[in-house]
Amino acid sequence: MVERERPCVIFSHCIWLAKAGPEEFPLSAAARTKLMIEEICRDLYQSDHGWKIILLRYFNPVGAHPSGNIGEDPRGIPNNLMPFVQLRWHWNMSHYLWLVLLIFSLENCEQSSLLEVRDYIHVVDLADGHIAALNKLEDPKIGCEVYNLGTGKGTSVLEMVKAFENASGKVTGYCSVSPL
Repeated sequence: MVERERPCVIFSHCIWLAKAGPEEFPLSAAARTKLMIEEICRDLYQSDHGWKIILLRYFNPVGAHPSGNIGEDPRGIPNNLMPFVQLRWHWNMSHYLWLVLLIFSLENCEQSSLLEVRDYIHVVDLADGHIAALNKLEDPKIGCEVYNLGTGKGTSVLEMVKAFENASGKVTGYCSVSPL
């Protein structure tokens, strides 16, 4: 008997879970859409075990491939941390207020929203995770699997800024202020 190829799906997305919340608590319309797609994939597998489905959830991708072919290259004002920090020193644009990185601190609080701990993943590691998922599809026992791609180690925005300063030898110029 010839075994037929099983249809496959890999769905990959930036994590949508609320901080310390259940899976049913996505934060935005886009996050709810990602949850719905995951549910559709699970339903598909439940209705037909002939499918191989891998759901990849990743966290905060940063960095670039040494070739420059993949990674962060924003146009205009960046909307995430590392390009923002890089612009701050790369173009020496300290005279623009929008390029000053503010780290808010609250008295008697462990951390503020900008000191919130996140799990950053390098874009090359993220790509390797996708390759591993493709290889996992070779496993005949695969059903509908969920994998979180991340380091498993939380890093605050401030820690990332300081790590950037240490690695580059450049000062990014942030200030710590207490909100009103």
